[in-house]
Amino acid sequence: MAKFILLQSVATSIPKPDGEGFLNLSFHQQLTQVMRAPANPQAGADFEEVRKSLRVLTALADLGDGDTLELEDADYEHLRHRVDGMRFGIVDPSIVTFVEAVTRAESVAPLRLVERLVEEAASGDRSG
Repeated sequence: MAKFILLQSVATSIPKPDGEGFLNLSFHQQLTQVMRAPANPQAGADFEEVRKSLRVLTALADLGDGDTLELEDADYEHLRHRVDGMRFGIVDPSIVTFVEAVTRAESVAPLRLVERLVEEAASGDRSG
């Protein structure tokens, strides 16, 4: 059964360098970065890890903030394992939001995705 993750961009409590507002944490950027790096940087990635990570990166490729990532069980478990192993250079509530969004992914499509699919079906648009 597929798992769905809404790729949010959430505000952090870290001020922007120019002092105008706060930095955002992009789920899409975080997931892309964690999947591109080997789980064990000292040993590098074996072929199986490369293959699994590329499947997730392919699913992320055409998505951005606000989109919904859909992963099959094996791909989701690989992503979840990688996120569980992440280390963070800051302590911020946005990290809790990010990790919980991934580790508590739903097997039911978010309403936003369902509404878009219904609209596309009604208009005859099958492009995605």
